[in-house]
Amino acid sequence: MIKLKDLLTEKKVELYFRDELKNKPISRSGYSEVNGQMRHLEFGIKDLKKSIRKQNDALTIDNIQYIILKAFQMKEILEKK
Repeated sequence: MIKLKDLLTEKKVELYFRDELKNKPISRSGYSEVNGQMRHLEFGIKDLKKSIRKQNDALTIDNIQYIILKAFQMKEILEKK
C-alpha cells in the first residue's frame, strides 16, 4: 500500500529535477561527465536486481539509496555545466 507521504516525496523529487534544469542546455562536457556516472549507476542497478532477487532488505535499501545519490550527483554535474 502506497502512503500519501511517499507520493508527496516522489512528487517533490520529480518537480525538483524538472523545474531546475528545464530550460538549461547541456554541454558536451556535461554529457561526458553524466555518462561516466551512468556507468556507476548501471552497477548499482545490477546490484539492486540481485538484492531484490535474494530478498535482502538491507542491501535493497542500500542499493536504492546509492541510485538516488547517483541521480543527485548527475543533477549537480548538469547544474555546474
